[in-house]
Amino acid sequence: HPHHYTHHTHTHTPHHLDLPTYPFQHQHYWLESPQPDAGNVSAAGLDPTEHPLLSATLELAEGDGCLLTGRLSLRTHPWLAGHAVGGVVLLPGTAFAELALLAGESVGCEHVDELTLHTPLVIPEVGDVTLQVAIAAPDESGRRMMTIHSRGEGGSGGADVSGSAWTRHAAGVLSPAEDDDTASYELLAGPWPPVGATPVDLHTAYDQMADAGFAYGPAFQGLRAAWRYGDDILVEARLPEEVSGDAATYGLHPALLDAVLQGTGLLSVAGPGTPVVPHAWNGLRFRAHGAVSVRACLSVLGATGPAVRVRITDDTGVPVAAIDSLELRSVDMDQLRAVSVSAGRRGSLFEVRWAEVGSVPVGGPAWAWHEDVGEGSGGSVPGVVVLRCPDGDGGGGVGEVVGGVLGVVQGWLALERFAGSRLVVVTRGAVVAGPEDGPVDGVNGPVAGSVDVVGAAVWGLVRSAQAEHPGRFVLLDLDTGTGSGSGSGSGTDAGAGTGSGVDGGRVAAVVACGEPQLAVRGERVLAARLTRLQSSGEVSAQGSGGVSGGGVLPWLSGGTVLVTGGTGVLGAAVARHLVVGCGVRDVLLVSRRGPDAPGAEGLRAELAALGAVVRIVACDVGERRELVRLLEGIPATCPLTGVVH
Repeated sequence: HPHHYTHHTHTHTPHHLDLPTYPFQHQHYWLESPQPDAGNVSAAGLDPTEHPLLSATLELAEGDGCLLTGRLSLRTHPWLAGHAVGGVVLLPGTAFAELALLAGESVGCEHVDELTLHTPLVIPEVGDVTLQVAIAAPDESGRRMMTIHSRGEGGSGGADVSGSAWTRHAAGVLSPAEDDDTASYELLAGPWPPVGATPVDLHTAYDQMADAGFAYGPAFQGLRAAWRYGDDILVEARLPEEVSGDAATYGLHPALLDAVLQGTGLLSVAGPGTPVVPHAWNGLRFRAHGAVSVRACLSVLGATGPAVRVRITDDTGVPVAAIDSLELRSVDMDQLRAVSVSAGRRGSLFEVRWAEVGSVPVGGPAWAWHEDVGEGSGGSVPGVVVLRCPDGDGGGGVGEVVGGVLGVVQGWLALERFAGSRLVVVTRGAVVAGPEDGPVDGVNGPVAGSVDVVGAAVWGLVRSAQAEHPGRFVLLDLDTGTGSGSGSGSGTDAGAGTGSGVDGGRVAAVVACGEPQLAVRGERVLAARLTRLQSSGEVSAQGSGGVSGGGVLPWLSGGTVLVTGGTGVLGAAVARHLVVGCGVRDVLLVSRRGPDAPGAEGLRAELAALGAVVRIVACDVGERRELVRLLEGIPATCPLTGVVH
């Protein structure tokens, strides 16, 4: 039965609210599981450490090398969420420095001669990252090579179940400690601030950093004061309260060292307004551990590239750390987004696959057809009630059939007499449960047209009903070759025609398996399972609807594919996948700002270099007239063949 809705329009005045310039800080009201107990690693033959970033170390049997391992996540290290660059949460470069120094101290090499950062380490929103710091045997002078790698969660062997391989983020050289030049700390140990130092207004510093793409959260907002002193910058930094309690467990807390290095933005080392990050460290050492409040002097080095020398003391002038040379690099936000897509999202894609049910009961519970126990019928209702839906060849369009099923579902939920029964909605060929379900082109799985559109729409509706009312509905899809078993009646009040040929007794037996979504293919009974994709960017032919990361999609590649929000992080990732993974050659990227959006021109150039024709248009797709004009502007020679919204 159709339902009519009345729309009411209310006039109101919108109020603009200021939002934080850093990622939202989430607070859970349930107990968080504690970090793994490092002491348990000894049972696996490892030596525990007491450092928050690395939990175990292992001496190698040959070569006098060693390996340090640990795990990171936003669940166990929530303060890392405050280090977002270009909208991507990254492990700060100062954390790599901490890892290198910790590794060096474990083998008696407390001096980091060199440490070069190669690839950013993206911290995923969900899941863990495994760290591995490898230290080679010493050479004749006692120096050791070192590398830092990471891998997404679930790994075993060379790559984990999500296709995540080890990524090298940094490499360097460690050496035994050397005598430090104490004279270089004298400025910080004298009267503070020194006579002649000019204060720098930091009132809007973090707002300006956010505008440049560095959205620092509370844990990383430790820069307290700054002065210009000749060509140098002097800074004061203090660990914010929420992380200060952990200071004693670090050599120099990465958030505190990061706050010191934020002072590089006040130096003319990379041009005005150019965001920079640490790239190569030389001569790094810690003189004291566990500082909470520090002073620092940052000095520009040379004229060949952006680099600084850094000296750090505590707030009484006692030396804490030194960096003889820190090379800085500007940030390519487009490249960073690409790293986020390829690394940070790795292992986060899932698909529906169909697995065979182990055993099906010979007989099932009492059952009846829905038309025999419908809303107007009386009497008792058995445990299973079967509703037969027509396929695309059985009469009735999508709207008619889905509208009929909606009426049945609403009536089923409204009457108390149905409360103890399950409604089984039976379709034919509505889901792709295996390659036998339709023509397969060998690359992309089942081709368009192999799925019954009417039945697929019914599945979408009933899945929503299942989510809202667990245990009340079962979806069962029969293959198109199923014979006309026994059973009374034909058709259905959901709009079916005649001759459905559904064996109600067999349906009841299959439903006894207890699965909410089932498919029968020949003698096999299959149940839907949510499964992690075997490799990033790839969707298998089985249960995928025919999308594959490795081949051309003929019904898309022959025309224009429109991507809404196309200049954002997600839209750009989709556009890259369409061009590289799906063979699309004409892309229409739409956003509110269009070509004026940050990074839009770089994205256009990137996709064009890959062989695509790219148009970037400003359009509010929520405004009907704007959307009509947009669609009318698509040339007839390259018609619209796909939309990603």
